[in-house]
Amino acid sequence: GTYWPHAQFYLARIALIAKEDHLAEKILAALTPKIKSTDSAHYELSYLKGQACFHAEDYVKAAAHFEKAIPEKNADSAPWQEDCLYH
Repeated sequence: GTYWPHAQFYLARIALIAKEDHLAEKILAALTPKIKSTDSAHYELSYLKGQACFHAEDYVKAAAHFEKAIPEKNADSAPWQEDCLYH
């Protein structure tokens, strides 16, 4: 359903806060094939993948994910926009 990806996003956030980067990556990898590029949830997925890569000190991959996390239209609608630009 609509809320299922968001529940998984919260679990990934909790894993990142707990410094369980591997677990966060596993959760996000399982979601990747289920979220279509036309679904707005793919922006949040990219943001969280960027966070996981950043925590793992893979800054090049993190930057690529952060770029995909900001919508081309209505960029302000992404609450993580400033965080992506900061990283």
